[in-house]
Formats: sequence, C-alpha cells, structure tokens
Amino acid sequence: MELDEKGWAPIHYAAYEGMVMRIEKMVYEDSDVLNLPTGPEASFPGYTPVLLAVAHGKFDAMKALINLKAKVNFITSGGLTIADVAIRYNQLAVFKFLMQREEYVEDLDPIAKLMKTVQSSEDAEVLTSAKFMDDLTQPDEENEFKYWKSLLDNEMLKVFSRIVQNMNPTELKQLAFNWVTNQLPVAEFRAQLIEKGMIELLLSLTKAVRAEDTQTELYRSIFKIILELSKDAEGLKRLFSKGGVASLIQFTTYVQEGELIDMLVESLLLLARSTNGPEEFGRVGGLEDLVKLYNHCPLKSILLNLNRIMFTLAEGYCDNQQKLADGGVIPPLLCLIAKTKCKELQLSSVDTIRVIVLKNRHCQDLAIELGSIEPIHSLLKRSRQNDVQVKCTNCLWSLVGDDIYRKRSVAEMVGIRLFLDYLTTTEKDLLLIATEGLCTLCEGPSSKATEIGEGGGVIPLMRVLREEDESVVIGGIRTLRKLAVSIGFVPHRKNQQHIKEARGLR
Repeated sequence: MELDEKGWAPIHYAAYEGMVMRIEKMVYEDSDVLNLPTGPEASFPGYTPVLLAVAHGKFDAMKALINLKAKVNFITSGGLTIADVAIRYNQLAVFKFLMQREEYVEDLDPIAKLMKTVQSSEDAEVLTSAKFMDDLTQPDEENEFKYWKSLLDNEMLKVFSRIVQNMNPTELKQLAFNWVTNQLPVAEFRAQLIEKGMIELLLSLTKAVRAEDTQTELYRSIFKIILELSKDAEGLKRLFSKGGVASLIQFTTYVQEGELIDMLVESLLLLARSTNGPEEFGRVGGLEDLVKLYNHCPLKSILLNLNRIMFTLAEGYCDNQQKLADGGVIPPLLCLIAKTKCKELQLSSVDTIRVIVLKNRHCQDLAIELGSIEPIHSLLKRSRQNDVQVKCTNCLWSLVGDDIYRKRSVAEMVGIRLFLDYLTTTEKDLLLIATEGLCTLCEGPSSKATEIGEGGGVIPLMRVLREEDESVVIGGIRTLRKLAVSIGFVPHRKNQQHIKEARGLR
C-alpha cells in the first residue's frame, strides 16, 4: 500500500479516526498494512496504525489492531514506544491496558518510561506523567496496590525527592506527594519509605517552612506521611533520632489550619507515648509552644490529644511537671473545665491537672494561686456520676498535697455527705480519699466527728475493714480511731458508743 503526499496510507486514517470495521477489512485484504509506518514527512513520523490509534485516543481501534496481531513493541523513527505515545498524548486508559498485560510490561517496561518522562524538560509531558503516576498508585477495584514495588524499584523516591525539593509548580509537587500518600496503607511500602530516608526528607522540608505556606495541601501531605510513618515502631525511632520532636513543636508556631494541627498533635502524642518520649520532650524544650495551641484550637480532637500529651509528659516526671506549669498550661485547662460542655474534655483536663501537681509542691502552689480548686469543686458538685466524682476528688486531693490546712479546707468543701457516699462504692481511689478526708475532718473541731457519727458514718467505715486492699483497710482503721478519740486523746463517748453498737470491737 502506497503512502499519500502527507506520508499516510488509508489504514493510518482509519486507525486515527477509530474506524474499526474498516481497519479489519483492510487488514484482511492486505496483512502487510498492519504494521505499516507513516512516512518521514508525516505529522506523526514513523507511527504504525496502532500508535496512531493510541495518539488519538481511539481505544477500540487500538484493541482491534492488537487483536489482529499488530506489533505492540514497535519503535518509531523518533525512538518512541507505545508506552511513550500513551504518555505523550495523555492516554491513561491505554497505559493502564499495557500495565495489565504481563507480556507488554516485560517488553515495554512502561513504569521505567514513566519515570523517565516525569523528569523530562517538557512541562506538559512531566505533568501528564505525574498524573499517570497518581492513578497507578491508587488501589484497584479489589483495593489492592499492584505497582508499589515496581515503582520503588524504578527509583520513585529519588524522583519524588527531586520534584518536592526543587522549584517546581505546586500542582506537580502535590501529585508527587500523592504517589506516596496513596500507598501508605501498604505496610511494606511504609517500611521502604522509612529505610530510604523519607522521614529525614520530610523534616528537612518542614525546617524551611514559612508561615504563609502552612495552608497548602503540600504541608497536609507532609504531616499525613509523618503521622502514618510514626505509627510504625521503626518510623517512630527514626523520627526521634532525627530531631523530630523539636521540628514538630517548632512547626506548631506557624500553623493555623485545624486539620494540619490535628495531624501534628497526633504525631507528637505518638512521640510522647514512646519509650523515653517524656525525657526527650523535656530535653528539647519548647513545651510553651505546645501550650499556646490551647488558645487557638477549638477542635475537640486536638484539645483531647493536647491533654493526652501533657498528661503523658507530666506523669512521673517532676521536671516536666514544673515546665508545663510554669509554661502556662493550667489556665487553659481550667477554662476547659469551667466552660466546655463536653464531659470527656472536662475530665481529661481535670486528670491532666492532677498529674501536673501530683507530689509537686511548686506546681500545687501555682495551681491553687491560679484558682484551680473552685472550677473543679464546682464540676464535682454539679455531677453525681461516679467517674466525675472520682477524677474531681482525686484532683482536689492532689492539689492540696500534704498541707494539712489545705486538706481540711478541701475536705470541708467536698463535705461529709459526699465522703460517706464514696464509702458505699467499690472504687479503691474513692475509698482511700473518703477515709483520708473523713480522718482529716476529725482532726479539726470535735463537732465534725460528731456529725460523721450522727450521720451514719460508722457502719460504712466498718464495711471498709472488710476490703481486700490493705491501704483501704488501714485508712478505715485510722478514721475510726479519730472518730473514737479526738485530738489530745479526749474520748468521744457518742462515737465510741456508735462503734460498739456497730459491733466494731469484733
């Protein structure tokens, strides 16, 4: 078959226009036209019919030609394969078709072609290739990720690194991030990211952040990846060793967008809960920057995670307790207790204050000076729910520490009736607080001991003696002794009689 003055034969026009029946007729009449290339003067020089069908997006014509045994691995005079043509002319369906046929993958290596094209000097080709990559990295209909290993084997991460670190358009950078975020559900993929230095790369990107950049999708992608990688033990270890705590805390000072803060705080919580997490946070400093997040983060999830971070950092770490208290964490926690209507957030704030002041006189003094007792006591009085009573009373008792005058003041605020109610529960913490609170009141005016005896306090105290926990039993014995004998070893005849009638001597 001869070519016309444009370098095309009828089979080329039929393929370009997608005329399947005409193609089949021509091939049946003359099979030599099946792989006939266009002439050098043609607009698509050296293109066979199947390549023209691909270039013009005639998918059915392409499949018909392949079924007729067209040569798929043909290379044009310009050195282009069918995979190159699919990329150049943005024919994703063709590219995916090739990827699904093992014989074509082996011959054409389409992913290698894609990686080469995405680094091209032609902007249009680069963007098209990046979009192809975005599609290939997403799960298929069976929710499987088929190409992650091939992509990594073809140095996807090196290409990703070049794109995100250089002066490329934001759209291209975001597509590159999609390649990674799309495949994060694959555990082996995450492990490879960690091993190949993804965490170090992302941290280096955060260090160059500017305040105006924090609203972009790019930084949401950065912290989505960091968050997912830090859920793996090795990723968390790498994040620590590469200064991740300091970088993430520093980044919080720039952030304004809620979703981004949420991911940041969740990552920091994972770090705080890891082995040696509290020590590392205390060492790098910047806890006051975390405290500032309370002031402009209204989201419940963020506030709860902030509380969890503060709780974890303070629990059992005296230095961190003081840094957090001096850094201003108590006022926002008190504000949450007094103003929020979310019970979970209120109790989380109460518990966080408790661990910050626990056995730390400096923090106790500061918290009381800031007015911590009133809102916690108010919450206690408003609720009859067991969990609220436990946490609020525990917190109040931690606030007063070993100061007998403060203890007596708080015990009077809690009240004899509530302490007696606590004695009817099986909660160890409440029983300990109740016995200590009643014992403290008995050390004051004798009228308090009388009120406890007349209020039916002896019988529940007798029941406490049957508890299995030794500390609870000792607390009950100590309180009964204070009821029976006042300060100065003055006998309290009425209470002694109550104890006798309750068969307490047995």
